[in-house]
Amino acid sequence: MERKVVISESPDNIGCEWDQIADFYFQKREFLKHLQKYNSCSQRYYMLYDGNKLVAGTIVYTFKVNLLTFLHIPSPLKMRIIGLPVSVATPPLIGQPAEFGYLLTHILENEKGFVLGLNMMDDYLTNRVLNMRTLPTFIIKNKFSDLESYENSLRHNYRRRLHLFRNNFRDVRTEVSDCSLFIGEHYRLYLEIMRRTRTKLETIHMELFQNLPSNFTLSTYYHKKDMLCWHITCHDGKNLIFFFGGMNYKLRDQYQSYQNNLYGIRLILVNLIKIIFMGY
Repeated sequence: MERKVVISESPDNIGCEWDQIADFYFQKREFLKHLQKYNSCSQRYYMLYDGNKLVAGTIVYTFKVNLLTFLHIPSPLKMRIIGLPVSVATPPLIGQPAEFGYLLTHILENEKGFVLGLNMMDDYLTNRVLNMRTLPTFIIKNKFSDLESYENSLRHNYRRRLHLFRNNFRDVRTEVSDCSLFIGEHYRLYLEIMRRTRTKLETIHMELFQNLPSNFTLSTYYHKKDMLCWHITCHDGKNLIFFFGGMNYKLRDQYQSYQNNLYGIRLILVNLIKIIFMGY
C-alpha cells in the first residue's frame, strides 16, 4: 500500500485511531486537546498512514529552548521539538516502531531550522538532530491488596523509617479534590521546585493545572494554615500516573514532606495495577 503523511494543526482533526495506537494517556487526544488550549505552542500533529491505516504519529511544536540546559549554560534558541509540549518524560512517538524512521525522515524534510528530539525511547535521530531526555520514568507494579500487606513486606529497618517520617505528618491534614481548586499557593510551591530544577525546559502556566480533565486528582497537605506540599495524579484505566508536585522548602525537613508526599501517592495505589512516575 502507499504511505502518506498527513499534518494537522489541531487535535480536533485527529481520528479515534490515534488513541488506539497510543500507549500512554499523555499521548492521547483528550490530553493533547488540553495542551492545545492551555499550552499552545504551534503544535503540528504528524500522522503516517499505510493506505487507510494509521501506523505512526507524533507531535512537533515550536518553543524557545535553552539548548544547553543540561550543561547549565544559558543558550536560548527557537527550535522545532519532536515531543509532547509539557514537561513529562512520556515518549512522543506512537504506533509501530518500524515506521518511526520513515515518519521522522519526512518531518526533517518538512520542518526547517533546528530540530530537537525529546524523550525518544530509542535514538532514532542519532547524528541527524539533537536528542534530549527529561528525568527518567519509573514504573512500580502493585503486588499488594492493601497498605498493611505492603508495610508488612518491608524489612524492619525500612518499616521503622516509614513510621518515623509518617509520625512527622501526624498533625497534617489532607485535602483531596479535583484540580479546579488549584490556587496561587499551589503554584508558588510548584515554582519553588522549578527554581531548583537544573534540567527544566519550560515552566507551565497556572491555568493548565486548574483546568486539568476530571481523571486528574489534586492532593494537598496542610499543617494548620501552612501548605506543606501537594501532588497531582492521573488515573488511566488501572494505572496511576504522577503528573506534578509542589513543595514548601522552608518546612520540608521539619515535616519530611518529600517522603510523605511520595507516601501519599502510594496510598492511592490500592486496587490499581501500577504507578508510573514520569520524570519525578
